Amino acid sequence: IEAVNFTNNYGEDLREIVFHLYPDSYEKTDTMPALSPIPEKQITEEQKGNIDIIDVTSSNQKLSFTEDNQILKIKLLSPLKSGDSIELKISFTLKIPQGYGRFSYSSDIFSLTNWYPVLSIYDPTCDKWDENPFNPIGESNYSDVAHYDVKIHIPNDFVVVSTGVTKNEETLGDKKTVEINAENVRDFVFILSKDYKVISKDVSGIKVNSYYVNDEAKPVAQRMLDLASDALIFFGDSFGKYPYPELDIVETPLAGGAMEYPQLIQMGRYPYPQGHDINMMYTDWLDEAVVHETGHQWWYVSVGNNEFKEPFMDESITCYSTAYYFEKRYGKYDQRGILTSVRM
Repeated sequence: IEAVNFTNNYGEDLREIVFHLYPDSYEKTDTMPALSPIPEKQITEEQKGNIDIIDVTSSNQKLSFTEDNQILKIKLLSPLKSGDSIELKISFTLKIPQGYGRFSYSSDIFSLTNWYPVLSIYDPTCDKWDENPFNPIGESNYSDVAHYDVKIHIPNDFVVVSTGVTKNEETLGDKKTVEINAENVRDFVFILSKDYKVISKDVSGIKVNSYYVNDEAKPVAQRMLDLASDALIFFGDSFGKYPYPELDIVETPLAGGAMEYPQLIQMGRYPYPQGHDINMMYTDWLDEAVVHETGHQWWYVSVGNNEFKEPFMDESITCYSTAYYFEKRYGKYDQRGILTSVRM
């Protein structure tokens, strides 16, 4: 159940409230996020996901709603006047797809990203809520800043990695409840696994954590921890202090890249050095990815914008910031620096 306390700050009365249902993008192959089109015959029912709304209430009264094209529209019993607030309770079920996507499960790792009804943003200039569905290629998240208080009920042998900070954890038998608080964030994600191990360091009062699955991957996890920590300092000095108390870097089965979320970087599987010096391995892509996703903690997480309509404010500035980091840290002619990146 999701409880939403919403204040109408749009300067005019609202007769409905709209939410994004991003998990429904995993219901069909033509909307499923992927690097290339997926033939329908290659996908099983296990590999599909969705979200179903059971009911919506306010003050114990049921509200009518529609659920279509990744959008939930809730009809209010009376207009919500400018400055007034309402609490909505949304009951829903979630089907997590099997696979290697941002929202998926594989090898006992569960990645829950863009997994709940996400409040849309209203544009008073055109009297419309944003109803853009999730784009199959790239990103199109668009949501406002909010405070989150989340309770997760799971088996007690699972490790939770999430946006925000864990405030309390209570175990009863073979179950546990984890309470998490996240303030001033654009969305809330969490990733679960029984196998996670973690190494951490303090960076100017910010706790940076690097989660990995197998002991053989620890050298890579350490490298990701060190690079993210250094990038955190660099970007903080360049663009303004990182505004949150923690940052997590998490190894997952994610295919095709890495992905940014508030206070959390979702990486793919790590290679194993297998006795070789980590510095002798091909890690350029991973190095660039973790610095790039750290940069997104400023461009997307802190600044925020409509990624679908204004991709330059998100992806392009982050690409430039990444190249800027490598130029200043490794020299003007580093292959990941500005000169090489611009030529490519």
